[in-house]
Amino acid sequence: MPFMSFFSMYNKSFIYVFLSRLMIGALFTLQFLLASCAMDDAVSEPSPFVPTVQRQPTYEVEKVMDVVYGYGYGYHAELDSTIETALMLDIYRPTGITSPRPVYMFLHGGGFVGGAKSNENIKAMGEYFASRGWVFLSIDYRTTAHIGQDVSKLAPQEWINMALQNIEENRSAQFIAMYMAQRDAKAAMRWTMANDEQLSID
Repeated sequence: MPFMSFFSMYNKSFIYVFLSRLMIGALFTLQFLLASCAMDDAVSEPSPFVPTVQRQPTYEVEKVMDVVYGYGYGYHAELDSTIETALMLDIYRPTGITSPRPVYMFLHGGGFVGGAKSNENIKAMGEYFASRGWVFLSIDYRTTAHIGQDVSKLAPQEWINMALQNIEENRSAQFIAMYMAQRDAKAAMRWTMANDEQLSID
């Protein structure tokens, strides 16, 4: 009898655990199905606050040029000196829209040697995307054109030493400009995030 009693208690415990786990599994399954239904509803009926863009030019474009997003040291040819220089960007945005818009941050190419936001093709890109509902930011950043004889303020000394000692002579300035450019890109990103409401971006 004691053995049978123990066996009966064991069976009851096993059945209790089994049913409990089965119920928990059923609840998780139900929760998953409900969540899936909710996701389907969200897809079929998008929120009015979700930014939308157009395939065709739809909006007039407002342009704000040469907005200062930060400062960095650079060579000034007229002064023949390395001084603090304003870093600028251009804003292209659709007019007549108050809801938050998607933002397109564009940094021109040029291998850290050249390039500028004033390029006509880049201006055309700004017009293209802004007319379809985007806020387009065209970023200028420092290149080798901003490097003079004094490079001490342009990058950490370790970076400068590596550029001067381990990089080919005709590429050392490009290597230093690489550091400057990535710093400027981060500054532009911080400026954009700090001014998201003013820019009406999502």
